[in-house]
Amino acid sequence: MRILSVQASTMTKCRLIGGYLSTALPGISTVIMVGLVINMPDSWMFVVITVTCHVFVVAYTIRACYSTVLVCNRIKYTANDHQQEKRPIQAIFVPNYNETRDTLRENLSMLACHEYAAQYYEVYLAMEQTEQEAEEKGSDLVREFGSLFRYITYTIHPQNLPGEARGKSSNLRWVSRVASDRYDSLMQSNVIFTAMDADTHLLPSYFDQISSYCSTHGTDNHTMFVAPIVFDRNAAAVSPLVRCADVLWSTAGIAGLFPTSTVKTPTSVYSITMTLARYVGFWDPGSEAIGEDLHMYLKCFFATRGNLISVSVYSPASHCNVEHSDVLPHMPRRERWILSQHARFQQACRHMWGIVDAGYAVRALFALVTDYTIKGLDEKYGIENDNETVPWWRVVVLMHRLYEAHFLPVHYLIDVLACSLLPLFIAVKPNSVLDYVLVYTNHLRTAAFFGVVIQMVLYERLHSTALALRLVTIRNAPPGLIKNSLEHVGVSARRGWIYCLDYILFPVAGTVFGAVPAIKAQAMQFYTTRFAYKVSSKPSFRHAI
Repeated sequence: MRILSVQASTMTKCRLIGGYLSTALPGISTVIMVGLVINMPDSWMFVVITVTCHVFVVAYTIRACYSTVLVCNRIKYTANDHQQEKRPIQAIFVPNYNETRDTLRENLSMLACHEYAAQYYEVYLAMEQTEQEAEEKGSDLVREFGSLFRYITYTIHPQNLPGEARGKSSNLRWVSRVASDRYDSLMQSNVIFTAMDADTHLLPSYFDQISSYCSTHGTDNHTMFVAPIVFDRNAAAVSPLVRCADVLWSTAGIAGLFPTSTVKTPTSVYSITMTLARYVGFWDPGSEAIGEDLHMYLKCFFATRGNLISVSVYSPASHCNVEHSDVLPHMPRRERWILSQHARFQQACRHMWGIVDAGYAVRALFALVTDYTIKGLDEKYGIENDNETVPWWRVVVLMHRLYEAHFLPVHYLIDVLACSLLPLFIAVKPNSVLDYVLVYTNHLRTAAFFGVVIQMVLYERLHSTALALRLVTIRNAPPGLIKNSLEHVGVSARRGWIYCLDYILFPVAGTVFGAVPAIKAQAMQFYTTRFAYKVSSKPSFRHAI
């Protein structure tokens, strides 16, 4: 018995150490990079890592450009594809906290003006108990929009539930379980769960394409639907740095949505079959799920042993650029820009805290590779020990995408600084390997720079296409509540000299809202995985901007 107790204690310690090392892995890799630059700048390890980082960045920009072109073309092609096939029930979850009634009314009105809203849309306003007016707001909106949907209700997510952390994921877990229980009682299984932000505007084509897919493949499968996002509501009102950061954020998500991509990670808006949601045990409620969209993808991916079916939905989801809560309607531009930059940095810190998913993915991968020989590891990470073959190439692609998202921004910044400053501090021998590497990587950085410029040019086309389709939907909205709610909806076309700043400032925006928050998150995750979640403020369109 004593031997068994010692073995159990040793296993527990190994798991704790392994868990800590996997969580801190991004930060550990950064420390190693800095150590190489300082102590071994002419080593083969530094040379290989530097060239690899530069090649990965160039490859990413090429993929982002390629995917943006294809996604934009598919959006145009499928915009008016309205088939009359039997459709699944669309259970739409709108998690929200301290959102204005106008923001929620716009969201619901955009959904209500869809042709099939009254027949197939069931809306769940996922409120938080910590919001004082949650019940009053929820009941008022349900009463206003009750006749416009097949079903609409609101849920109240209790606070301080055991094992839960504040955030979107824990709220989605609560509302999805409520919905699942309801469909059980109604004996309905042909259901799609959609998670969206409170400020998201979805086009009819989003649900049309999902319905078209389900009419052929059904809903009794493990499928996730992923759409591109665009920021076309208040881009003219925010700082060019903020606008540029959001363009880069949008194209980062689009980079994986080309038709033949085997890994399609969602950004903010996505749908899954109710079958898949039940299979993986719904959304995770803990602090590891702060990056709820990517975390849910990883959970589904590993729970299905890499056999998750991910489908691109070529219908742009409209979002707002974040604004500070202190912004006033007629505030001077300079003050407004400073506040928007502050708010975007706070949002970036929350986004980059999602690097905790790197550790989650490493632990889940270990469970997959070892074929669950460690007792309990498969249950913890939702991995089913069945006979499905693991598509290892897809696993490799996923880990590469995670490296791009959670490691590469910081590694690339370190490499750029090292390649630029090393000649000032050490004597680089002519025709040495390091000399060739410095010249070669300089060419790669130039290629990457122009790759991002092309990427942003292509985004202009996507932005205008998405805005045009949204305006058509708004103009065709029926009179009454829907028309009134959409009267002041945000519209921001990318025209004018001010947008030229985006093509100059993107290196600064990528560093300030990408690499710097990532470094901060990596440093903090050496000693905590807890994050003080703060909801980003949304702009008000009831006044002219």
